[in-house]
Amino acid sequence: MVTLPILTFDEPDFSEVRIDESGVLREFWNKKGLAFGNSLAESLFEIDNKLASDSDKTPTPDWALEDIFSGKKEKSFGPSQLNEQASPRCYCSTLLHNQLG
Repeated sequence: MVTLPILTFDEPDFSEVRIDESGVLREFWNKKGLAFGNSLAESLFEIDNKLASDSDKTPTPDWALEDIFSGKKEKSFGPSQLNEQASPRCYCSTLLHNQLG
């Protein structure tokens, strides 16, 4: 889980009011606001990449390898191959698929 501070985007320094192409008065991001938004987005992408690269995959639980929870494709693999070739999400998907028929 990642927690982030509350961010305020309604800073007066980040926007300007001007008339758009249809003649309506609207608020637009200015250069300072766009720079802040781009920097924030880049920071969030860096956090996501760091978390994704550092996280270990959850080991497959023993019960997930039981035949009742395996689909046709999984049954063609041995247990060691299944651990190497399928992600934990695959097991949940297979479980749900088998339970729903």
